[in-house]
Parts: sequence; structure tokens; C-alpha cells
Amino acid sequence: ANASPAMMQVLNQADQLAEKMKDSYVSTEHLLLALTTVDDPAKKVLELNGVKQTDVLNALKDVRGSQQVTDQNPEDK
Repeated sequence: ANASPAMMQVLNQADQLAEKMKDSYVSTEHLLLALTTVDDPAKKVLELNGVKQTDVLNALKDVRGSQQVTDQNPEDK
């Protein structure tokens, strides 16, 4: 099955965010951030529940600090 255009946008955005954050791999946090930026139904659901990109970024800073994603299992750290 082929991915929808919106899903491809989310994946591409997640990849760009990982690069911008100087991470070596795309992780779930990049996907979540991408969902807050790509105009699709997922973004609308997040917005309806009061979740904005700045909220996700702030939460990520609190959780990961200055750590970067340097391997395929960042959640193990």
C-alpha cells in the first residue's frame, strides 16, 4: 500500500526536523513534531486538544535536555 500525500509530508517534515535538531536518526519525537506542522487531520485533532508545536518542543526540551538522537533506540536512554 502506498502512503498518502499527507503521510509523506509528515515523514519528510520529520526528517527535516531531525536534521535541524542535529539528530542522526528520525525518532517518534520528530514524527510528533511533524504532525503539529503538516496541515492534515492529525494536526487538527492535536489543535482541538490544545497541543501546539511550541508545547511539544518545550516538553521535549524538558525530557531530553541537550541529548541528541545518535542511534536507532533513543527511548532506551
